[in-house]
Amino acid sequence: MSLRHPWILPIVYVYISFCAVSLSVDIVSLWSCINWRMLGSMPIRWRLWIRDKSLPRGQPRKRLPQRWYVRYGEWTCSPTVECPTICQKEMQAMSRDGTLCLVAIGLSLLLAWRSGMPVSVFAPGHAIAATEIVDASGYRVPVSDYQRIAAVSTVATQLLPELVSTERMVLVSQWYQESHRYAFRTAHIPRVSGSDHIEAIVAAQPDLVVINNFQMQPAVVERLRSLGLNVFDLGPLDGPPTLLRNMRDLAQLLQVPERGEAMADRLVWRLERLGAHIAPEKRRRALYLDRYGDQVVGATRGSSYHHVLSYAGLVDAANERGFPPWPVLESEQIISMRPEVIVTSQGGAQRLRTLPGLQAIPLLYVELPAGYDSTGPDVLELSEWVFRQVYVQPK
Repeated sequence: MSLRHPWILPIVYVYISFCAVSLSVDIVSLWSCINWRMLGSMPIRWRLWIRDKSLPRGQPRKRLPQRWYVRYGEWTCSPTVECPTICQKEMQAMSRDGTLCLVAIGLSLLLAWRSGMPVSVFAPGHAIAATEIVDASGYRVPVSDYQRIAAVSTVATQLLPELVSTERMVLVSQWYQESHRYAFRTAHIPRVSGSDHIEAIVAAQPDLVVINNFQMQPAVVERLRSLGLNVFDLGPLDGPPTLLRNMRDLAQLLQVPERGEAMADRLVWRLERLGAHIAPEKRRRALYLDRYGDQVVGATRGSSYHHVLSYAGLVDAANERGFPPWPVLESEQIISMRPEVIVTSQGGAQRLRTLPGLQAIPLLYVELPAGYDSTGPDVLELSEWVFRQVYVQPK
């Protein structure tokens, strides 16, 4: 079995715990042997237990007296077992268990050292001795006060100004800079369109590169790491479940964990209270749809738009059918799901109304405003927008 097998370390840790408990019992028993007078102040059940623990193997317990006590400074034992013999066996047992415990500890340290690269037993965001954070791909990145951060990820570009000064950012996402409503905060920072633009990233001389490798391009990430760059992968873009972890991970990585916790707590508190008062029977059925040429693409569980619908107090009708995160749908499938609300991008309502069969259905179309990113903190404002359009001021 490989030293990097994910079950090796947990097994060693359990073995260490077992050895430690056994060693503790041996120490208590040996101490009791040496300090006989101390036993007189113990409850009788404790004395009987220590007595039984001290018996050599094969010694029948029924032949021993029912009470065990201290008299004249001597330990009254079984007629066939001498106290010095018992203490000697306890010392041998303690020496054995102590040796096994030290061997197990040494083995665990060897496994941790030999693992080198991350082991899958570590979860994303797991701090190792408060000096490293394991990213979404399983790599350990040192915790440090980074001063030259390349925010190749759109989520990182949104989160970093809330965690640290923008003066510490040397690159930002091009999509964010061209499309986001808060792009003015990073207008003075050079932009990069993706992690595959390795030359532009290296030229910025960053000490930390933050990406969302949702396209699963390990070769690009390995190339950046081979050039000596610290690369932290935030993982997929699935909305609040991954966003909250990203907030905490980045904050810990940059040595400001309290800011990440505060951001995450505020977001969760507002999201969970937005549509919580809508009774299940009053929640309206909804779909997120958008049209690209002749194809209609939906979004359900596994995408950030599923969370926009859910937190806005709606029922994601596509989720009930078990569709993948981004299903391509036909008009018949859409009609069969009996939606009452269609959420789409800006200008999407006009494109969807021309689909065959949808004109005859009374649908409420809600267009999301431009300049918002549902994978980042904007998920809150988008959820609030949808909630207001559906339940507060429906058209």
